[in-house]
Amino acid sequence: AIYMSGKLSGDEYKVNISDKVTNDLYSRYKSEYGLAPDEVTFRAYLDDWMQEEILFREAKAMGLDIGDDMIRERLVRKFKDVLLGEISTGGWDVEDLQNWFNENSSLFDVPPLFDIEEIALNKSTYQAQFESIVSNEYKAVDLKTRKFYGRSPANILFGKDAINTLENHDEGGWVLIKNAESLHAVRITKIVASQKSNFEDVRVRASQIYQDQLMREQLNVRLSDIAAKYEISFPEQLIPTQRD
Repeated sequence: AIYMSGKLSGDEYKVNISDKVTNDLYSRYKSEYGLAPDEVTFRAYLDDWMQEEILFREAKAMGLDIGDDMIRERLVRKFKDVLLGEISTGGWDVEDLQNWFNENSSLFDVPPLFDIEEIALNKSTYQAQFESIVSNEYKAVDLKTRKFYGRSPANILFGKDAINTLENHDEGGWVLIKNAESLHAVRITKIVASQKSNFEDVRVRASQIYQDQLMREQLNVRLSDIAAKYEISFPEQLIPTQRD
């Protein structure tokens, strides 16, 4: 197949090697090679960049970027960076931060910590095994106990249901935990109560999270303004028909 150029038009055929381009490339060369280039070497480096820029434009004109998720993700990320660079998160004060913290203080609370003992059960004989554990006869049937110390709810194993089950259970008693893959006898041997957060103790971290949230909110506003220029249509059947 013979490639025929001509899918670009007008200014798309103009390559402007601006001061910003030369400064960026000069810094890149020094970073790559550990020394500053002379004029002849740098001109050759610029020529390579110019060839790549032409190849990039021609490839996009042919639609070669379409369907390439890596290119799509990089362009999306770079455009987001452009928008974020135009966003200002100033204009808030300590009172605003305090009010936000009061509504979101649970983000900074120290969760309860659990010391746990666990015994894996056999799916076919788990009921008898669990009864032997409750009656404290499990050591005679050689069921091995694993111990976990200082686990927060987010780090409790044995499936999502185990978190609620254990958090609402007293120390000492064995609980049967079932999930899709396995069965477990579990008991809590120690609970360290959760601790409420104090604004002054977490003020620096809270201000960073608050500022990040403001940036995301402003970014979403900017993206909504841009999206308003587009006419977007969806298929009648949003969820595709499942195929084997």
